[in-house]
Amino acid sequence: MTLLAQFTGRIAAQPLMRVRPDAHGRYVPVLCLELTAEGTVPAGLHVEQPFPLNQHAQCSAAAHRFKPGQRVTVQAPIEALELVVRQREREGLA
Repeated sequence: MTLLAQFTGRIAAQPLMRVRPDAHGRYVPVLCLELTAEGTVPAGLHVEQPFPLNQHAQCSAAAHRFKPGQRVTVQAPIEALELVVRQREREGLA
């Protein structure tokens, strides 16, 4: 059984199509979304959805379909999540 994490938020910037290597080293199109998560502590989320090889047109169309301010919900397997903490330095903190 695969555990899924679910996040809801609003698109913060126009989505983009990028190209990234997959597990086999082939370059595949990837839909990239920047979201502002809803909840008690709003956070920035970067979401990437890989598309199959040679589906650049479909990925580009998806990037144009989504608009800033649009509310979306995304799901991902727990093991696929990466956490990046951007810490701001403040005086007095070690």
